[in-house]
Amino acid sequence: MFRYVTIVCASLIGCGSSLPLAPTSPHTADEFVAVPFPPPAVRAGVVPPRLHPDSVWVDGEWQWVQARWEWQRGAWLQPPEGSTLARSETHRAGAQVRHAASVFHLAGGGSLAPADLRERKRRFPPDAACAAPVPASFEQRAAWPAANAP
Repeated sequence: MFRYVTIVCASLIGCGSSLPLAPTSPHTADEFVAVPFPPPAVRAGVVPPRLHPDSVWVDGEWQWVQARWEWQRGAWLQPPEGSTLARSETHRAGAQVRHAASVFHLAGGGSLAPADLRERKRRFPPDAACAAPVPASFEQRAAWPAANAP
């Protein structure tokens, strides 16, 4: 009996989530939009390794774009200082469906979509160490074949 309890406890500990998540907050009423039907089921995904120690994981979600649902994959993001995340929500009241996409509420007021943080990451690399190494000078390249010739 003790062996079975140990196995169950060990498997529960191993299945726990240890992803760093952003602090959360509720959506404001104006962030909800009417949609004609609820989103499809959430897609499963693989969480890639975290590249920056200040990053938090934001789950993938369905977003209403013009007249259809589009899947936005989860990502590691660096939220603005003091911000909180209002996670994606869908509410149904009778025939009416309202949806709010995930959004970061900023400390000074206002909000920022997680997709905006993704775009910043692509345009401005967070670390200069990611830059390509400086190539060898032309003199070093020209001297290499002559020095290694038979």
